[in-house]
Amino acid sequence: MRVLVIDDCPAVREAIGDALEAAGHRADLAGGAEEAIEMAASEPDAILLDAALAGERGTELIGAVCTGRPGSQAVVLMTGRGERVHLDNPLVRGSLQKPFRSGDLLEKLGEVAPDRDAPDARKGEQPPQPGRERRIEFGKSYMMFGGGPGPVYSGVSSLEREGCAALVVTARRPKTVRERVSEGAEIVHLSFRRATARFDIYKLGTAIAEAKAFAERAERPVIAFDDLDPLIKRNGMDPVLRMMHQILTSDCGKKATVIASADPKIFSVKDIEILLSRMEDYCGVTEA
Repeated sequence: MRVLVIDDCPAVREAIGDALEAAGHRADLAGGAEEAIEMAASEPDAILLDAALAGERGTELIGAVCTGRPGSQAVVLMTGRGERVHLDNPLVRGSLQKPFRSGDLLEKLGEVAPDRDAPDARKGEQPPQPGRERRIEFGKSYMMFGGGPGPVYSGVSSLEREGCAALVVTARRPKTVRERVSEGAEIVHLSFRRATARFDIYKLGTAIAEAKAFAERAERPVIAFDDLDPLIKRNGMDPVLRMMHQILTSDCGKKATVIASADPKIFSVKDIEILLSRMEDYCGVTEA
């Protein structure tokens, strides 16, 4: 499940994010309205919203951050002791009074927003089916349809053990990804800051530039997108396919490997054929 957490207290945001990711969910953390609206474009499954967001009423953000189909996103308001909020907005599915336990949080999310990424719904982070798993070979590229990010991290780790250098582009928190890959891997969040500027990988030109720059400086480069879905939701399918084509066909004077994961249900047969013209279907989910 993808959960957008909107709270102006950094300690609260981090604590909630850690609890969500420990339970296998993905947490996007926003401290204010502008950041929240930007992150909401990826259409999270649930939104945890501080009802008393500094500088404005948190409830006034509900319409701006609910960007998906009506009823497709659940908003849970986080309130303080004695704080009264109106729950008559049809987008609000419930509330939690601070402080609350992680168990209470997970139970509430389970009630209001069934996990569409659970194993019985989309195979979650299950590895490829027995008998289909095969060795990842450097110099080839792999599309992991339906396998979730887990097989991507396994593939990256396997190639790192062979002396490859890895760049992982992710919408997940770097701390979570770091637990699955080596300390030497470079992790780039879809929206991140460097000392001089903010970089937005949701802008596909930036993603292409980051990938090409890494391929040029690394000796045996592996470029991994652990989930293409947020990029597709933000930009549309055709621009993302063009981005992948540019990365896959980039000539950096050396071999390289590109690994990506995505939900096959959002692709047409033609889209899949375009990707598989230059990548192998590692999970075999699209086979008849």
